[in-house]
Amino acid sequence: MHQQDESKPGRRYLPDPQVCRRYGVSPMTLWRWDHDPRVNFPKPIRINRRKYRDEAELEAWERCRAAHTTIEAA
Repeated sequence: MHQQDESKPGRRYLPDPQVCRRYGVSPMTLWRWDHDPRVNFPKPIRINRRKYRDEAELEAWERCRAAHTTIEAA
C-alpha cells in the first residue's frame, strides 16, 4: 500500500529526530505523545517512509501548552 504525500505547499516540515531534539525527548516519548489523545500532539505525515511534522502545527501546540501551563499556575 502506497501512502500519498500529504504535505502542503509553502509549509516547513521537521523530521521526527529534529522534533525530538527540539523538545528534548526520546523517540519513545514522541511515540507516546502520538498515541495519547490528551497530549493533542500534531500528527505526523509520512514522506518516503519517514515521519515529519508541520512546524506551524508544532508552534500552535507550543502556544496552547504554554497557555494551559499559565492558567494552571494562576
